[in-house]
Amino acid sequence: MIVHKIKEKQRQNVEHFIIKHWGSDEMVTSSGVFNCSELDGFIVFNDKDEIRGLITYIVQNRVCEIISLDSLDEEKGIGSALLKAVEHEVKRTCNKIKIITTNDNMKALGFYQKRGYRLTQIIKDAVTEARKHKPEIPLVGEYGIPLLDELELEKALVLITLLKEEDKAALYQFEVENRDYFEKMVPGRGDDYYHYETFCKSHRALLQEQAEQRSYFYLVKDGAGDIIGRVNLVDVDDDGVGGVGYRMASSVAGRGLATLAMKLLIDEAKILPNVRALEAKTTTNHIASQKVLERNGFIRMGVSEETYVNAAGEEWPFALFRRELEV
Repeated sequence: MIVHKIKEKQRQNVEHFIIKHWGSDEMVTSSGVFNCSELDGFIVFNDKDEIRGLITYIVQNRVCEIISLDSLDEEKGIGSALLKAVEHEVKRTCNKIKIITTNDNMKALGFYQKRGYRLTQIIKDAVTEARKHKPEIPLVGEYGIPLLDELELEKALVLITLLKEEDKAALYQFEVENRDYFEKMVPGRGDDYYHYETFCKSHRALLQEQAEQRSYFYLVKDGAGDIIGRVNLVDVDDDGVGGVGYRMASSVAGRGLATLAMKLLIDEAKILPNVRALEAKTTTNHIASQKVLERNGFIRMGVSEETYVNAAGEEWPFALFRRELEV
């Protein structure tokens, strides 16, 4: 099976396909009104160059939204292949993918949830509202269910995974590639750290500390499984208070992924039996890091007497933050 990007010369065929299977080229949801034949997407053809599968999507504010997905051949993997094509296409530019479907579409609910999508909200009477713009939307959908509401599902294109032995080669490459970028903001680790044998020794020490449940080291990965950052919970004391920190690759700076990674770490911390509060610090001039913490519910507690002197000789104190975890 070959999945093709929609080309301009195929727009008319796409329009005919959408009209045939949806009654109109126009798709109306709570997100807006879309002409599917004008959107980006992917196609699967059969050996007669007939469209057997089609997916269309839009990207807004680093969120990809699937607008339509059709597969005419059941159990052939067409729908999965089309969805994967979109996920791969937008994984470097989007933080998540969302899908809106109708309350009757049990097949779609099963399809997306099996592929890592989570229900995020029910939009009551959204189909009723859409019907005002597009009266041809039927009153009753599949299985005789009244068509009334929309269901929204999302899949984050970022995940965190606990550090493992087999991560060392990829993690070493990540650290080497981002060394100069990191050392502009935080103290360097010294040349010796970047010798592979030394790095492997350090890696084993982190795994041992993790096994003893004193610290938890996570890798931040994109939708393709590539390492794009690290986020850690370290030095959990007898009172259940641990320190958190993160570092994200230069290639993903400014995309809001640090905020999302920290949220995922907090979700993990909530289910750890020995953690009840998190503390963090960042230099007072590092506004972006302070925003990451504040967006995740950290409260600024004050400023430390400890300072950091950067490579330019500038000296900055640390802002201290704390977040209690819900019981």
